[in-house]
Amino acid sequence: MNMWVARATFERTDNSSPLSDLVDRLESDKSIFVSKLGMRALKDFKRLGDLSAHNRRYNARVTDIDPLRAGIRLVAEELIHLAGLDAKKATAA
Repeated sequence: MNMWVARATFERTDNSSPLSDLVDRLESDKSIFVSKLGMRALKDFKRLGDLSAHNRRYNARVTDIDPLRAGIRLVAEELIHLAGLDAKKATAA
């Protein structure tokens, strides 16, 4: 499980993967638990990115992203912990 989380965004030949792939994998893989709040923030962040990328009249602003910061940090911390890359383990090694 830790190896999947660590490599989740680096599986494609160009060393990146769309955020939608990560969201889909996190929703379908029941062995990886991400909190509901974290998943909601990740989906909202993806929605803002999609709007900015695919609508030429919309650009996400800091005021759009600020309300999502705590949730994005939460899901990032959860994934870092699941991958075994958290600071507590790194300093103990």
